[in-house]
Amino acid sequence: MILGEKEENLPELYKKVLVMIPKGSDKPVKVSEISKLTGIGSVTVREIVSKLRVTYGYKIGTSNEAGRSGYYIIETAEEKEATIRNLRSRAYKILKVAKCNREWTRSISTRNDFVEIH
Repeated sequence: MILGEKEENLPELYKKVLVMIPKGSDKPVKVSEISKLTGIGSVTVREIVSKLRVTYGYKIGTSNEAGRSGYYIIETAEEKEATIRNLRSRAYKILKVAKCNREWTRSISTRNDFVEIH
């Protein structure tokens, strides 16, 4: 992606990440590749992409397809819908795990079999 006038006010790290993200879903870029080429840690890359989407309004898509996983700039309605499906699926899985953890925590707090560590 080529940076333009809109990107002038972005923090420098954000610019480094944004310039790595290709247009279209044909060849998405993996977090690990962005991290390796920019020297920015993978957790920070994910946080930056999130802020680029939410705070700055960049339409960054994501794919988890085998052989085609990573980030890309959304260019079509189909890419937008694919990203929405992907994100909803991941959110559902995360909420399912959270629900299991809550149920597990309840079962522990109702039982009196905690092991004391000395």
